[in-house]
Amino acid sequence: MKNEKINSKKAESKRAEETLQESVEKLNTLFRSIGDPISLLDKDLNILCANDIAKELFGDEIIGKKCYEVFHGRNNPCEPSPCLTLKAFEDGQIHKHETQVITKSGEIKYFHCTANVALRDEAGNPTAVLELSKDITERKQAEEELKREKELAEKQVLKYQKQLQQMDRK
Repeated sequence: MKNEKINSKKAESKRAEETLQESVEKLNTLFRSIGDPISLLDKDLNILCANDIAKELFGDEIIGKKCYEVFHGRNNPCEPSPCLTLKAFEDGQIHKHETQVITKSGEIKYFHCTANVALRDEAGNPTAVLELSKDITERKQAEEELKREKELAEKQVLKYQKQLQQMDRK
């Protein structure tokens, strides 16, 4: 009878361990499969982990480094201060902004970033913030091109208006 209970407990423990392992594998697969850069940051803005896309853009060695060094080439946290990740740690809310980053190849890209508390301690205090970054470089470039074209069109309109005014005077 005693052996049966021990064997039953062992089997139960093994099933729980297998279930936990399956859950971990599913979460890792989900994390790796997301097509946008994701990083998990601690209160000191150290990168705790990052998905493959983030590592492709910023380098495999980003884990343990400061996010502002890796993403922005800065020596201090981002402005406006506090940064969106620090704001999420401070108030537990979701924070968003658009920012410019520098990839490991030196390419400048624009991202729409969202920071949200991902982990909390037993007292409910944030211990890690997940930052999801959506590449909006093409949109930003299109906006800049549209702005340039608008300015050019406005200059042309002013030029034609002046020409018409000169013709009216004659």
